[in-house]
Amino acid sequence: MAGYFAADGDVNKHGDVSINSAKRDDLEKVRAICTRIGIATTSIKTYSRKGFGGARSEIHRLTFFSSTLTEDFFLLSAHRKRFKSIKKEYERRRWQVVSVVRTRSVEPVYCAVVPHESHAFTLEDNILTGNCHGCKVSGHLAMLLKHYGLGRAQIDAILPKDESYQKEKNGRSELAVKMIMGLNPFRGRYILDEDILDIYRMMPTSLANKGYEMETLRHFEVGYDEKYKRITYPLRTVFGELVGISGRTIIPGVEPKYRIYDYELRDRTDFRVPDTYSMEEVKSAILWHAHIVRPFFFLKNSDKESIIITEGFKACMWTWQSGHPDVVALVGSYLTQQHAELLARATRAVTLFLDNNEAGIRGTHYAGRALLKKGVEVSVARYPDAREQPDDLDPSEVNDAVVHKESFRLWADRHRMPEDIRSIKRRMKIAWD
Repeated sequence: MAGYFAADGDVNKHGDVSINSAKRDDLEKVRAICTRIGIATTSIKTYSRKGFGGARSEIHRLTFFSSTLTEDFFLLSAHRKRFKSIKKEYERRRWQVVSVVRTRSVEPVYCAVVPHESHAFTLEDNILTGNCHGCKVSGHLAMLLKHYGLGRAQIDAILPKDESYQKEKNGRSELAVKMIMGLNPFRGRYILDEDILDIYRMMPTSLANKGYEMETLRHFEVGYDEKYKRITYPLRTVFGELVGISGRTIIPGVEPKYRIYDYELRDRTDFRVPDTYSMEEVKSAILWHAHIVRPFFFLKNSDKESIIITEGFKACMWTWQSGHPDVVALVGSYLTQQHAELLARATRAVTLFLDNNEAGIRGTHYAGRALLKKGVEVSVARYPDAREQPDDLDPSEVNDAVVHKESFRLWADRHRMPEDIRSIKRRMKIAWD
């Protein structure tokens, strides 16, 4: 880099260090190398110049921040002498927010998501930043210390006794629910404290015995409720906010098999959940795993990518474990209007992989028509035989079903509607009970 600068670089009388080039790509490479070796640069600026014969052409300039350079970078004595003689007192290295405008629009928005464990990314001018939401870990200082393996005794010894992380008050914990002012149909009214999930961290052995891998169960935050004998599935908004918990009983004959926790949360002694708590306002917008899938689709930006839609938790996890990460679950047979809106904003194509039974066929008919109206290209996964659910198939069969999908219109011609679509609309609901 020092040699390249000696050939094409310049240090002017004001001490500005820069390189000019007629080829912008060359300066892009220089900028990338500088970032790797710790030299800060500005963005590349383009100017118009008059060349030989009076013809105008573009010249590109990359400026270095002097504070990130040392004398030995300059191989030419003239460059080094000028660099040493002028010391800048101030360098503008920050963006400035010039205005914030309020709008009336209500829609899901997302932090940038980077497919790397660091969750780090850069803005224009190589401003390095990061995204702490990708790992879904958040909270106070005590939670950070806990995340790095410290026990409660060690945390108590480090933090002052009056730190706000201490939740116990008069034998009852502080309020574990955040209320949202102004109802957002994609957020609901209540957000639960992430610590509520701590008690459900036990591994659900019944799922592990059925072939669900530990990595899968951790990814989907699946746990076990020892008190009520239920496998727990966190319910998150498309923003990733925890708004509820669904529990599936492991005891044969107990109904309902699945239920949204209400009194189970209010009866907790380690947290206080108000009697008014409900996720009624948001449950029709819950698209399970969408808070992970949807942001990544903004990165992919490809017509070939397709979100896979399943009915339930296990089908979604099994499809993910079989090698298809872009999968969400309706948590029921029917796609709601909120689901359709979210999917239409996220992707241009979906693959329906609902159950292969009467309810699933009805749901596929309704979902396909609803998504086509939103301008989404709809396909249907091909079941190899009469088996009813994606988790009845082995991973290779899941892959074949997705790869050999067919267009919704062709599928609909071969599958008659078991019930008139209008009756479905009249009684459409998600099977939460």
